[in-house]
Amino acid sequence: EYGDIDVTIVVDNNTSSGSKLQQKSAKMIKLPLKPLSLHTRLNESSLERRKTTSKLRFTGNTMTLSMIHQWIQSIFPEVPQKLLGDEHDNINGVITECKLYYENVFSKAGVIIEFHTKELKIECECISTIAIIKENITRL
Repeated sequence: EYGDIDVTIVVDNNTSSGSKLQQKSAKMIKLPLKPLSLHTRLNESSLERRKTTSKLRFTGNTMTLSMIHQWIQSIFPEVPQKLLGDEHDNINGVITECKLYYENVFSKAGVIIEFHTKELKIECECISTIAIIKENITRL
């Protein structure tokens, strides 16, 4: 499941001066909980050397780069707001392809996400991650 978690943070500002007055501060914050929140983004491509066992591919003539980017943002944490690419990934300053790497914080199973206009490819070491991605994309 996904949604938001409401968290209340209470800070005890009490000093050890023996005063009977206790000063406390509280702040409420809302944290987004995404379907694959237990994944962390990796900046290196060390996952390329691992053997991925599960693959998922979406294609479609109406799929735009920004549409696919929004799908990934709704499922994974730490997705950049703007697409970033290398020189070989863009034409005349326009991003044409993007690759993101993630790893589960507990199982260390890797996920490679590669997308460009009209195609999204996901490779993963864990079949349940693929199932969660498929379920959430088809729900959108």
